[in-house]
Amino acid sequence: MKRLIFLLSLILCLSFPITVQAKTYDIQSVNFTTLSTQDMEDTIQSLATKIARDCGIPYEIHTSCFDWQEWHILAYNNLIIYPDYGTTICINLSGFRDTTEADYRGCTVEYLLVHTLAHEIRHSYQYYHQNDDSDYGRACKQGFIDYKSYNGDSTSYYLQFIEADAEEFASQYADEYFKLVR
Repeated sequence: MKRLIFLLSLILCLSFPITVQAKTYDIQSVNFTTLSTQDMEDTIQSLATKIARDCGIPYEIHTSCFDWQEWHILAYNNLIIYPDYGTTICINLSGFRDTTEADYRGCTVEYLLVHTLAHEIRHSYQYYHQNDDSDYGRACKQGFIDYKSYNGDSTSYYLQFIEADAEEFASQYADEYFKLVR
């Protein structure tokens, strides 16, 4: 069932890629939940481009949005890496249309969006650096080799190097973006 859900999300993401030039939005000055779908997509692409640039990724990050409301609490955002094409982040808008998911995590929708994008972009950064001859590069490579998909055990899942590194980066990035103190 999980494979079927992932396959369907992958098909949706690839079927509706965002190819328009994104507008620039300041996520701190808008209520994300009140934006139109197109403005949400533009905001997500603009943020992804900014975060990737801040992260030092030398290639374009693409975003593809879909809206499956029955997946609300688990937004199922995915990162898809095409070695010869680049990176696409698939975002389920239903997780950002109201405050339920953010309330569950104890943050705002805007913070959750920045955190989610930063987390997925960090995975792209890890993938890019996995062949570096550095401790970090070797840790990334081994992390991808040993990677275990989520199977209901969130503790083990988030203790993996790949996920722990992405989560720490995302938290620090989102905190700095919103000038929070943890």
